[in-house]
Amino acid sequence: MSGNYLPFAQVVEEIRQLCRKEATGSLFISTDCNRSAHMILTEGEIVFIYYFNLHGIEALDAMGEIANARHHFQEGMITDQRTPLPPTGEILNTLAEIKTQTASQDDDCVPAPVFECSDEQRSVIETCLAEYIGPVAPIICDDILKSALNLDAALSKLAEEIPSEEEARQFLKEVQAQLG
Repeated sequence: MSGNYLPFAQVVEEIRQLCRKEATGSLFISTDCNRSAHMILTEGEIVFIYYFNLHGIEALDAMGEIANARHHFQEGMITDQRTPLPPTGEILNTLAEIKTQTASQDDDCVPAPVFECSDEQRSVIETCLAEYIGPVAPIICDDILKSALNLDAALSKLAEEIPSEEEARQFLKEVQAQLG
């Protein structure tokens, strides 16, 4: 796990290294703008991309907005999820080109004031969120809770990380029921 945020160009280079090593697993990315990405690699080939409620080529294109991120690669953790994508080499080149074009731009993310989330609240939120987005939930929770104005705003942002609108609503309902 990369604990600190890195320039996204470094994350792209690490993705390139995983592909060269013919790695199989899931790469979870969390941006400094409180958004998440997920890539699935099978024997070094990128077969699935998700970013901020987008999939496939749309997600790849949207990743151009990422300035800084941290990541975690879970070896062997794959699913049957697939998205229509160009070849892995083209994906890597696209990500590298995007970062070259945006490297001189300022980061538009401005951290918002923070509210205090209790350990109990955090535990409930992380557990519920993990049911919908998996092991990246603690990372996403940490990032969003650091910059949320209040609990409702944090929960809304976290729900946006769930690809299915129906599941996002269910997440909100579950958390609110447990938190009272």
